[in-house]
Amino acid sequence: TSAIVIAAAAHPDEALAAQELQQHLARISGATIEVLRAKPEEAAASMGQQVGRKAVPILLGSPALSSDLEQAIRAQGGDPGSFAVKVDGESVRVAGLSPEGTLFGVYELLEQLGVRWFMPGDLGTVIPTAKTVTVRVQTTVQVPSFTGRWHTGGARDPWQRRVRMGGPYFPSCHGIKIGKVSVADHPAYFALRNGERSSSQLCVSNPEVLRLATENAAEFFRKNPDQPWCGMGPNDGGGFCECLNCRALDGGDWDPFSNELSVTDRYVWFFNRVLEGIKDEFPDKKLCFYVYANYMRPPV
Repeated sequence: TSAIVIAAAAHPDEALAAQELQQHLARISGATIEVLRAKPEEAAASMGQQVGRKAVPILLGSPALSSDLEQAIRAQGGDPGSFAVKVDGESVRVAGLSPEGTLFGVYELLEQLGVRWFMPGDLGTVIPTAKTVTVRVQTTVQVPSFTGRWHTGGARDPWQRRVRMGGPYFPSCHGIKIGKVSVADHPAYFALRNGERSSSQLCVSNPEVLRLATENAAEFFRKNPDQPWCGMGPNDGGGFCECLNCRALDGGDWDPFSNELSVTDRYVWFFNRVLEGIKDEFPDKKLCFYVYANYMRPPV
């Protein structure tokens, strides 16, 4: 006998954690476990009243997060996606440093029971069957290895969350916005390729390109004050500027993967100049760009 207990005013991620646990346990065992809402200090009493004193509570979120459990998590890291799963003879406790962390803890518990989500959809889902569901005694703490864990696009679909993608989304992009300009109107703004100007990329050493990109970045943050960062980067593909000024910004680092010189240095130089240009108005904003093509290597 058991029941899932969440806070009376549980966060949507904690409610989702309870729902996911309930539904997967039903598919494993055929039994539907009740989800109860209670204040943390009332959780055990509430469950005892509703399902019997011998019930083993599964506490999720704030009802599960004791001070010692929080200390155990923080001893390994402070990422909001961190969590602990504590199982003893009295209860099963799953608690994160955030509601998302609690959700990830539930997915860890389900994985311990043999559930797998190899790819989205039923074909990629593996759920074992068992008349008796047994969880080992443990105190398991997990901390994400890095902060942002999303596929390109950042869609928070169920599968991505089940495999514990999460954290902040860094919205990168292809292209540096400088307004509606063309090679015909402003050839010097664009990449010099084999002696001719090409729209393949911008000439990032051109001061006017830098000025326009800085103005566009500032305007983006004025329109989106709550966004901590914006995307900025080269156009998709190659065709980088070959002018002497752009080449002088490169670090002379050969990229063996793309079999050409790395252009990371020139773009990091450019992005830093953009940030310098907006720092008085937006001192805490950031830029995101893809690690891609022949700007995969770190700057020299």
